[in-house]
Amino acid sequence: MTVHLQQQRYSAVIGSEGQIFLRGVLDESSDLKQTVELIKERHAIAPADPIQLDFSHLVSGSWNGFLALDKLLAELKLTYVLRHVTFDLFRYVALLPTLRKAQLGEIELVVVAEDRKVHIKGTESVSVTPSGRFASVGGQQIVGRHSFIFGDRLACPRSAHERTEFDMWYDYISFAAITLALSEDLARSIAMSVIRLASELAAEYKAQSLAMGILQNVEQSVWAREAEDEAKILAGRARDSESVYGQIILGIKKNVLLAESIQKALHAAEGQPRAVLLNAVQNVRTIRQELQNIVQQIENGGTETFALLISVPGKKRFDEAYHKINAVSPDMLTALRETMDILDPLTEDDWNATRDAIFERTKDVEQLVSNLIVLTQGFDLLRQIIEHLINEIEVIEAYLDKGAPDSEWTSFRKDLHERIRRKLVTDQEKLSVDASIPDVMNDHGEEARKPGEVLLF
Repeated sequence: MTVHLQQQRYSAVIGSEGQIFLRGVLDESSDLKQTVELIKERHAIAPADPIQLDFSHLVSGSWNGFLALDKLLAELKLTYVLRHVTFDLFRYVALLPTLRKAQLGEIELVVVAEDRKVHIKGTESVSVTPSGRFASVGGQQIVGRHSFIFGDRLACPRSAHERTEFDMWYDYISFAAITLALSEDLARSIAMSVIRLASELAAEYKAQSLAMGILQNVEQSVWAREAEDEAKILAGRARDSESVYGQIILGIKKNVLLAESIQKALHAAEGQPRAVLLNAVQNVRTIRQELQNIVQQIENGGTETFALLISVPGKKRFDEAYHKINAVSPDMLTALRETMDILDPLTEDDWNATRDAIFERTKDVEQLVSNLIVLTQGFDLLRQIIEHLINEIEVIEAYLDKGAPDSEWTSFRKDLHERIRRKLVTDQEKLSVDASIPDVMNDHGEEARKPGEVLLF
């Protein structure tokens, strides 16, 4: 298993049949203006037709990228059809409110019978398992309830008082699987943002080093080159699958797959004696043990990143060096302006105006360092989410270790739901609960029943 951190730029184009292809990597840095323009253009041409969004060329996406897309689509207030949605991207579609309401063309889902994913078309026949809990498409049972996909072709979800012990176990494992998948996304987003920001910082330090070389300030030029090297080291670590970043991503991914395997085992346990059901969930112990190791890696990742950043000062030393220079030769001025990409022709012979423009570049250095330091807070958020899952599984293990007595089932279920409800720190978790375990909020009707503004990382 390897880590692939794609850095392809996001774009959108209209196809020959009027569909809009989303391409590259959709993340928090993606510019969606072009997407908006294409959607409006297509709507103007065929206002009666839904907007066809094709995901076949979207390499990957992050939670924040999809959050921005969902908000954009909501503001446009049009109808949409989503085509060729991979399983990884479907996780976002299944949670975000506007995308969730869109019509689904072709999507990729996990099936129970084999360890693989299948492509499903919205026109395919759907049948329901005898219990009414799950759907089969083309004779293959789908992992997950996904009732919103099939609309009135799938039996309505059971009401709270009709839910059984099987439903509770299955719902919790589904919640754990999607929460882990979103945690994996958060870890990838942190690494990709570090790569992008650290690379930009290295480029700024390189420019400053060249500028100081032109001004014959050897000390500051050497210092800037050293800072450039440190920024490159930081970007390199984030790319390296053997580094703490890669180990966090791979560790979480391993647990995502393990949670999905428990889901599949529960499909087989449906309708079987209770002992079979309880045996199917025993692997939550392994998840808890693995997650405890990941918590330490997360702490190490935040510490290492922050330690490297605080050793790289911001703009003060540069500004002081530039302030000490009252005049430069015409050749120096020309070289500085070329190095710093200062293109304003009205200031080409003016050192003071050029210096002011250079100060704008040193502000960029300061902002990039600040953004990277803020980004380390994502490690804290990731650690909290993982620790919440550990605490919940500890409640489950305590119940299983007692032999899972029937007499304590109600109190155990209440304790678990209360533990989940009290620890919801992000709207990702709230949306996951809302989609997977609605009973957690239905039981108490608390203010947190529906997510509000989704937290960004």
